[in-house]
Amino acid sequence: MDDFKDVDLENKHAKYFKDDKIYFLRIVRRKNDKGSDEEYVFIDIMKHEIKLLKYLINLFVFCIIDIKLKRLEINIELYDGSLKAIKSVPFIIKNVTYN
Repeated sequence: MDDFKDVDLENKHAKYFKDDKIYFLRIVRRKNDKGSDEEYVFIDIMKHEIKLLKYLINLFVFCIIDIKLKRLEINIELYDGSLKAIKSVPFIIKNVTYN
């Protein structure tokens, strides 16, 4: 590792990069025993469980956190390749400065 001791690793372009959305791809999982009263399906986004409808089990969902709107939108892909929003919930990320 001594090869890099004199190298400046700072990303000088990062301070100019600002985006207001974060994208996630998540698989929908089951919690608790199948068919039990406690069964539900969910995705985990940054240690938050978001409950979804049971028909989505084992499917992937495309999630977008809009930092400006403080909102999480969960989408599924339709047969034609387009996205359909199935759930939208308030979502705030800790340790982020909102302007």
